[in-house]
Amino acid sequence: MTSGTGENHIFHICTRAAADAALAAGAYRAPSLTSEGFIHLSRAHQVRSVAEAFYTGQEGLVQPVVDPSLLTAPLRYEAPAHPPVAGAAAVPHAAQTFPHLYGPLNAGAVRAVVDLARFDPSRYGSALDDGSAHAA
Repeated sequence: MTSGTGENHIFHICTRAAADAALAAGAYRAPSLTSEGFIHLSRAHQVRSVAEAFYTGQEGLVQPVVDPSLLTAPLRYEAPAHPPVAGAAAVPHAAQTFPHLYGPLNAGAVRAVVDLARFDPSRYGSALDDGSAHAA
């Protein structure tokens, strides 16, 4: 398990059940992998705007903490794939680039799974240390 600022890590949002099933199976295949050809990920500073724009009101969400150096599928940093959501408190800015994973997320690259409600983009390491995360 890694701690620190998270600047070298990327993140995905999914349900606890999906994360647990993926870790047990050895890989995660988000629905977007079939529909769009890649899995949406975020940098630490992008998590809040993505969560507010696309996941407001949903419960039971987690944040897999991914080490990009351990990925087995190609990772590309690209413009947002979705237009801003009308009325969202914070929307991903079109000028930003986001990590997109062009294949399954291998379980070996997931360093931990953090409850989204407890995720701190500046110091996710402290969230891991307080027991709110499950080691991968």
